[in-house]
Amino acid sequence: PTNYWRIYNDPLRELSFNDLIRILREINQKFKSKIRLEINLFRTNEYTNASKEVLLELIGFIAKTRIKKVYLKTVNRPSYLPNIKPVKGKRYESVVRLFEDRGLSVKRCVDQTNVPQIIVSDHEIRLLNHLIRKPLSTNELIKLYGSKSLSLIEDLVEKDYVEKVNWEGRIYFRIKKLPLNL
Repeated sequence: PTNYWRIYNDPLRELSFNDLIRILREINQKFKSKIRLEINLFRTNEYTNASKEVLLELIGFIAKTRIKKVYLKTVNRPSYLPNIKPVKGKRYESVVRLFEDRGLSVKRCVDQTNVPQIIVSDHEIRLLNHLIRKPLSTNELIKLYGSKSLSLIEDLVEKDYVEKVNWEGRIYFRIKKLPLNL
């Protein structure tokens, strides 16, 4: 694989890429084709892993694993790298077609809107723990923690623990720093 491709997709430096392919093939054989690969598409100003060249290379590796099913995602919240953006629209659909044309079963993964609300007693700690794992949009906050979470999140912004990020036309909240007593 190209060096840039490996930066995002091969975090285990001591494991060779061929070893990874071999292990995935063995897992797929053992579990009788119940394995799906999750592919997360993204773009930056100068690069996208949704280009035909990168995808054909990736499809070649997937073919070696004999895995036939993939979950196709795109980034859906701000990254700590500010230039990472989602792959959407026609480009996303062309990726789906490319995978399907090469014999892969594609499940499109999109934002879930029917997420059950989380009921907790200590909202601040739960919310901060959630934000450590991933940024949340305003809508996600309300769906998960209720409408009272908006005043709590604003309080956390004032305390400088959380920051607001305008990303792809939506407001997200992410950890800025942790309180010492957490």
